[in-house]
Amino acid sequence: YRFDLALPELKIAVEYEGFNAPKSGHTSFIGYSNNCQKYNLATLEGWAVLRYTAKNYRDVINDLPKLIRAKKGDQEPNPELLKAVKRVLKPIIKTEIKPK
Repeated sequence: YRFDLALPELKIAVEYEGFNAPKSGHTSFIGYSNNCQKYNLATLEGWAVLRYTAKNYRDVINDLPKLIRAKKGDQEPNPELLKAVKRVLKPIIKTEIKPK
């Protein structure tokens, strides 16, 4: 399985549930079931998975640092790691996605 974004050293994953995408695996029974299996396996392996949709995807910028702190036992996240993650997310967050 693959995640949309992963921080393997912290076992943190971010998934965008693209219900409106033309080739989305989230809209079919098999695709949805496969995603459930992926999330369950990840959880059993100690991963935390943040999931977002077109309605709440911008929340990842605030949620991710909180999860990193929780995973690291309340330590502040590495600023370089946060900068790298924000660099990856910035073009995505700037893109306006409107739910249908």
